[in-house]
Amino acid sequence: MNVALSSFVECYEKGGFYWTDEKGRSVLLKPYVHYFIGDIAGVNEMIGHYNNCNAQCLIKDCKCKQEDITSFPPKCSQVTWADIQACETVGDIFDMYQKKGLVSEKDMSEIFADADFAKSISKHPIDNAFDRLPLSDPYQGIIGMTPQEMLHLMGCGIFKYLIFGVKDIIGLKKKKSRLKGLINDVFPDIKNHLSKNAERDVSPMSNRNGFFNVTSLTNEEIRGNFLGLLVLMNTTYGRDLLEPVFKAKDIDYDDMLETCKLVLAWERFHLDPQSRKDLLKAEKATWELQERMTRDIPREARDKTDKVEGSKGWTIAKFHAMSMISKLNLKLGCSKCFDSSSNEKNHKSFVKKPAGRTQRIGSKFSSQLAKCDFNRIVIERSYDHIKKFTSRDHSSVIGRNVRVNISTNEYDEESDEEEEDEDSDDTADECLVMGHVGDSNIGKVSGQCAIVINIDFRKRSHVNYRWKSVLRRILAVSPCLHLHSTVGSYAIREHTKHNIPIPDKIHIESFTEATIRGIRYRANPYWKGGEWYDWAVVRFPETTKTKGGKTCLARIMGFFRYTDIGMLTYKHLEMESYNKADITKMRDDTLYAVFHCQTNYFKHEALEKTFFRKFSVTEHSEMYILPAVCIRGP
Repeated sequence: MNVALSSFVECYEKGGFYWTDEKGRSVLLKPYVHYFIGDIAGVNEMIGHYNNCNAQCLIKDCKCKQEDITSFPPKCSQVTWADIQACETVGDIFDMYQKKGLVSEKDMSEIFADADFAKSISKHPIDNAFDRLPLSDPYQGIIGMTPQEMLHLMGCGIFKYLIFGVKDIIGLKKKKSRLKGLINDVFPDIKNHLSKNAERDVSPMSNRNGFFNVTSLTNEEIRGNFLGLLVLMNTTYGRDLLEPVFKAKDIDYDDMLETCKLVLAWERFHLDPQSRKDLLKAEKATWELQERMTRDIPREARDKTDKVEGSKGWTIAKFHAMSMISKLNLKLGCSKCFDSSSNEKNHKSFVKKPAGRTQRIGSKFSSQLAKCDFNRIVIERSYDHIKKFTSRDHSSVIGRNVRVNISTNEYDEESDEEEEDEDSDDTADECLVMGHVGDSNIGKVSGQCAIVINIDFRKRSHVNYRWKSVLRRILAVSPCLHLHSTVGSYAIREHTKHNIPIPDKIHIESFTEATIRGIRYRANPYWKGGEWYDWAVVRFPETTKTKGGKTCLARIMGFFRYTDIGMLTYKHLEMESYNKADITKMRDDTLYAVFHCQTNYFKHEALEKTFFRKFSVTEHSEMYILPAVCIRGP
């Protein structure tokens, strides 16, 4: 490491280097290390801290012993800038670190001469190459620059131990296996419903092993499974199953549910940017939450035997690390700044996928993995250069039109890109559609389909359509019935009401996805083998007849815009109140959506008070056509 980092140190000692910016100005840059990001085991190896759950000090930052982990407030306390400013000399600063129970650079220098002291703070006396680097923290050094990051702290830490805690309360090992089986039986249903939620920030779940077995799961999947378990415990079925078990252990079921919700909220709070004032208050709130965790989901410390698995209870490093997060946010910013989630996903491409092409022999695994990854990079970079010379002949599939009599050149052209995006099967057809001129709330839309609604003399409608996606034509996917039937019914009703001849044909362009206020909403009749229609909070706009501002929950049945001139549309009639003679000469480019709304309005604050809310929706014949910008959120 000394050799690898020598050029970095040399550059700093020479005073940095000059760099010319884009305006031609010469700027002096001096390199330094702000902080390191890694999991607890890796960071402990960097610092020389014991990687042992039986060490006297479990946390590298402080001198708290194992018996101090579950006492609140903790014996150690983090240093603030005000504390450092109050000291007159460097010696005073190191004395302050000593009083606060933290490990400083002074302590790290003393472990070479005192082996007993090194053992008491669980440190190996090593010559660390990182100590020679220009570091941002001169008093704690690399110890103060390796924060506990949320992915490993919560994902494969606290959430996993909470799931284990619930499992142990139900019964150790194979005890009450029937009850555990009933809980696992509803896992697929909960996963299925949560995966169709319009909220995009919900962690994915994995039902490979049920709720309680988190083996081989990613950190995100463990978080998702914990959320799914919490959803189950909030239902009447889950309460009937589990409440008697918790009562038998003298644990209040409602308090336990509230504690689990607070843990999820605590993580979200520290991942998002917060004011310094709120972070100062959060430290005490964290201690209270940890006390609730030890009370409502107690974990027994026990040795491993043939009958039961071993456990350290809540006397673990990650539990004590929770109490430090608020002060770390004050020092380094929100936890998202030093979260390793974005880097962990790379393991899928250069470890998990190539692993199947190795012999799986420990001594050869790393070298074979490196060769596979090298080949992958060569192939990917080579393909970027030759892709434009390759061809795609779709002549054998283009002719298979599905009930379509629409001659549109745009919909006969094929995209040069494959439709392989995991979040959308129509990314090759994305375009930008504005709700109206100057509206920045509408982003990209995708999944175009040209629809012609034919209205006969009996005022009944039938449709012809043509998808832009070749795959959808081959699969004979039909547009949402409620979309074109609602558009046709609205046209018949409004033209009859205003004594204007009903058009024989109505041309619209529909979309299966739309990005509104930065959030993507899906109303897709065929996505990953089934239908997907998102729910959203909709606010009715102000019109000449209604005041507007009322909100309700609604299911999005589809997005569309009119392509004909002279259509009686919601915007022209209700919102703008244009003259009928003028409307016949105008074209409305507004992006509309068809909504299946709930029967009554509600206030958004009501959702903050209740975890679950029951509501009913209108009949299928009573759907609304509103501008897509009426969607306020998922």
